[in-house]
Amino acid sequence: MPFLEDGAKRGGPSDAVAKARAARQARAAGNRIGGPLGDERKLEASNALQQMARQFVVKRHELSLLRSEWDSCHARNGAGALTSGQQLVLTNWFLRFFDPIHDEARMLALARLLSMGMDQDKAEHMFAHAAICPALALRWTDTLRRLLLAVATFFDSTPTLCAAALDAGVRTSAATAELRKQFSARFGPVLRLCLILGDPDVWKFVAHLQASPMGPSVSQAVVIMANSACSSAAQPLVSSLGTFSRVLHCYLDVALLGAAATVAVRAVQKAQADVHLIAAFAFGILSVPALTSRLAAPSVERLRRNNVVWSVCTESGPLLASLIERSTAMDPDSALCLCGNLLALGFGGRPAPEDARQMLGAARLLEALLSMVVSSGKGGGSSCFHQLRGWSAAPPSVELRPYLQYVQEQLLLLWSPAALRLFYTDELFVAVGTRPPDSKLTGLGTSEVQHLAARAQLVAAAHMAALRALQPLRPSVLARLSYSSHLVPCVWSLLRKLPPRAGANKSAGASARASGVLERLQSNFAQLHEEPLLPLLALMLEGVAYLLPVLDDHELFDEKHPMSPQDLAELSSFCNQLAFSLAWDLPSTSSAPRGSASEAQKSLRESLLRVLTLLKDRDSRRAFCAPEAWLVQRLPAALLKRELADKKPRARNLLSSMPWTIPFSERVNIFRDLVRREKESLPGEQMLEHVKGLHIKVRRSSILEDGYIQLSTQNAEQLKGTVRVEFVSELGLAEAGIDRYGVFKEFLEEVIARAFDVNRGLFAHTPAQRIYPSTTSMMADPNHIRLFEFVGRMLGKALYEGIVLDLPLADFFVAKLLGKHNSLDELPSLDEQLFASLLMLKRYDGDVENDLCLNFVVDEEAFGERRQVELREMGSTIPVTRDNRIEYVHLMADYRLNKQIAEQSKAVVMGLNEVVPAGWLRLFSTPELQRLIGGDDVAIDVTDLKKHTRYAGGYHEMSPTVRDLWAVLTELSREDLALFLKFVTSCSKPPLLGFQHLNPQFTVQCVSADGGDTPSVLAFFGMGRKETGRLPTSATCFNLLKLPNFKSKKILREKLLYAIRSAAGFELS
Repeated sequence: MPFLEDGAKRGGPSDAVAKARAARQARAAGNRIGGPLGDERKLEASNALQQMARQFVVKRHELSLLRSEWDSCHARNGAGALTSGQQLVLTNWFLRFFDPIHDEARMLALARLLSMGMDQDKAEHMFAHAAICPALALRWTDTLRRLLLAVATFFDSTPTLCAAALDAGVRTSAATAELRKQFSARFGPVLRLCLILGDPDVWKFVAHLQASPMGPSVSQAVVIMANSACSSAAQPLVSSLGTFSRVLHCYLDVALLGAAATVAVRAVQKAQADVHLIAAFAFGILSVPALTSRLAAPSVERLRRNNVVWSVCTESGPLLASLIERSTAMDPDSALCLCGNLLALGFGGRPAPEDARQMLGAARLLEALLSMVVSSGKGGGSSCFHQLRGWSAAPPSVELRPYLQYVQEQLLLLWSPAALRLFYTDELFVAVGTRPPDSKLTGLGTSEVQHLAARAQLVAAAHMAALRALQPLRPSVLARLSYSSHLVPCVWSLLRKLPPRAGANKSAGASARASGVLERLQSNFAQLHEEPLLPLLALMLEGVAYLLPVLDDHELFDEKHPMSPQDLAELSSFCNQLAFSLAWDLPSTSSAPRGSASEAQKSLRESLLRVLTLLKDRDSRRAFCAPEAWLVQRLPAALLKRELADKKPRARNLLSSMPWTIPFSERVNIFRDLVRREKESLPGEQMLEHVKGLHIKVRRSSILEDGYIQLSTQNAEQLKGTVRVEFVSELGLAEAGIDRYGVFKEFLEEVIARAFDVNRGLFAHTPAQRIYPSTTSMMADPNHIRLFEFVGRMLGKALYEGIVLDLPLADFFVAKLLGKHNSLDELPSLDEQLFASLLMLKRYDGDVENDLCLNFVVDEEAFGERRQVELREMGSTIPVTRDNRIEYVHLMADYRLNKQIAEQSKAVVMGLNEVVPAGWLRLFSTPELQRLIGGDDVAIDVTDLKKHTRYAGGYHEMSPTVRDLWAVLTELSREDLALFLKFVTSCSKPPLLGFQHLNPQFTVQCVSADGGDTPSVLAFFGMGRKETGRLPTSATCFNLLKLPNFKSKKILREKLLYAIRSAAGFELS
């Protein structure tokens, strides 16, 4: 068949493969130099390169000719008035060769020419007049579009055009002014042309057309064509203007910046909510630092009227979502500048629109920007201080530094009264001075409260992001948020009114007024990071944590502003229950949360504990809660003891973080048990009694010096063990007495008394005679820090051994021993005059800045020289104003109570914690630790002492001498009872929680009247009472009173008083 024959002639599949292989080999050979086809391919390549070179040369020559001819034409006609058609031809001619690098001067010349034409009175000389000619209309529209694109290219090239000028480095003010003048001449004409062409409604001939019969239709068509051309070029134009403004903003004058912003905002408006265009405008023009502070008032007002970014901020709009997504690519400084400009446009002038969706959308955008600033700072170094972001990896950019103060003022608008009122609505935000704070919430129903909470939580998320992002501004921000408004108590009122989530379990012990939100949170621990109320709760806790240290008692208890004692009591109950659930109930659940849920729980728990600690300390100073309110009733004591014994994590965590939930007596027993267990584990403590421990000799005249020399070099383990002391008298003789801790207790009391003696100079006392470290301790002893460490060790040893000291420490110093931070309400105990001055400043109604003339500095005198100490970074340059005065009050109190004695306090705490771990001390509050150190400051209970007394040597409870003893003790004054207790135990105060804890138990032993210590059988029967010159003696190591069988009560009284008042030491024994 012909078809098959033809196929046979062509060959089969193998023949086709062979041909393909041969062709591939031929091509490979041709590619090799010297191959069969190498010369031919080289020739082809050479011809192609030559053709390209010729085309380039020809094109360059043609462009050169075009430029020369254009220059000649412009030179001939530029000074005269050209018709619109001639201007159109000249513009098209220009666009054929335009290059931004080579044609900058020609661009300026064309801009001046077209602008001058548009200013003419005759319509035919206006560039835009060509649009009404049917033959030129389409060409004019296309030319306008291409011209605007050329302008965009021109502005986009400003980094290259201005590279030489920008690389000059730091300039003087004169050089900067000269550069601004130069840039104004280079870019001003082009921006003016854009302003004219971008607003067809103001063209003169369009206004003239309105008067003719067909004018309105024609003018409308012209406007449509012009807007169409502008819309087509809007994206590159806005983007390039953003580049131009960001790069050169430091060297642009007010007019140029305003013109660039106006041209950009008009282009955005014509694009009808194009998200790409809005993003370019926001991330370009609105990212210029402090833009609104640098523009002229008319330009700022124009931006406010045409606030295109706020206009797309709807609560769930897709444009907003896209804008938020794009914002993640910004650098932190630009994001802060954008936030500042947005806030200034929204709240810096006239009241912003009160559309709820717009306000919430703005809050979402601000949260996204500020959260990005926070996330960008994670994982980097922190070697540079940024005035807005705190310690960060990089300092503020050179372009930002001159405007940091203005950007800061813009950002603070987020907490301005206008912003708070619009963001949170008037139902939640109440002006200062309105009472009660929740009056506008009273009449709201459940659904209205839930709607209000839904709105508030979105805004609170933005405020929390700002607090995290703007670390240096936190004090100012919290002052505005907490103290200058009723927002915090109103948020608390709102939270109390929220109903529980459906299916939530009823929580036991919760405050009735806050049970709804408590149940809501407790039922959702596993998904806590998804809880919408979390930002609102976190914001309230931040506000409360700021308020408590700066509120004085008059504001809280008398004025009840901005929170009342009842508010704090209810808040304490709520926080206590919620924190307890997080610490106790959550760990017992089977499924432990991970990731975001765990982070949310940790963050909430830390905030709650910080607030609870402040509330508990405040309550300890002046109570607003019932004592039992801090206890958790559903925590069985037996269960807690069992879990502590088993070292269960939740029990140990509860004890360390929320000790106040456990009764004080239980915590004292836990502390003593911890000491006992550690003592048992110390090496050497199992040795024979007479050989174990340290042995030291001290002179009574140099008891502090000798004790320091011999004990300061010992390690903590040795100091925790037995320390035996031998006193040497003034005559150089060893005093009699076997030290079974009694001599050591006397030594410890004497060392503490001498170290804390204010005449020595290490310590000073308050007007109420309470002791604290002296700020001039270095003048008392060059080695004062080591001495403070030694004092801390001795104080720790006293606590460790349960020795009660007669040591009235100032409360703010005891707080330092616990590692706490003192606040304003502690200041009266140190400096009543300064406290009164600060209160006056808080309440001053006049011009704080100009009347008082204060800065964030404090003057102090040391070694006869006065110096200034800054209370904050750059404090000497920051005036105290009405807005930041609360921060000043807080910082001044912080300096006097914390920083001024920081070095001394740190040394004492270091020595103290070598003996008693900080975790053990944190079982107690400040007043409780004072009780642990100094005992209960109460009269000695003779009945309690009698109840816990043993008798020896023939005495018993009904012995006549014993009955006389108790009768005499009952009649003694409080001072003499303290002397008696010191005589028999070496401590002048009763043991904490009563004499049942005195170890060894107090013992009264009968001794013979002739001077021996042999027990008298006669004493058992109440016989053998006779005259004796012997005095009562004691063995404080055994808490033992050696009492002769005196003949009468009168003699017993005389002898006892003489003995306890003599204070002669152990030689009396």
